[in-house]
Amino acid sequence: MDKQIFIYYLGPDYLPDIDYQTPTGFDSLEDKYINKLETRNKAILEHQKSERYTLFDFIQAFNSEEISDLGWIAFEEEEVEDDTYTVITWPDVQELMDEPWFDEEAILDVDAHFGSSAYFIPTKRLKK
Repeated sequence: MDKQIFIYYLGPDYLPDIDYQTPTGFDSLEDKYINKLETRNKAILEHQKSERYTLFDFIQAFNSEEISDLGWIAFEEEEVEDDTYTVITWPDVQELMDEPWFDEEAILDVDAHFGSSAYFIPTKRLKK
């Protein structure tokens, strides 16, 4: 499993619903701000109206003004399946053809977009 950062966005209409407490008794002002951010992030992540985005999708939504710049965001790292593929061309793909997973998981580039005998190989298989 790979890790990916997701952005949780909570629009300005729901900000009054956020209820989080900032504990007192900090050694420094920096500790107070860090704790305040952590508790606010937790409240955003747990809010039923927060929307989950990948970084790319968040940037697109923000640039197209689908989401407001007045909302709050929180970040969370999550484990995700790596379902990407990498194109491996001939003759390099020949080294992978003897692998037990090759026949079931490798996909031949039948339209020859990347040359003859190029294959789409699951990226997770190349990370060894």
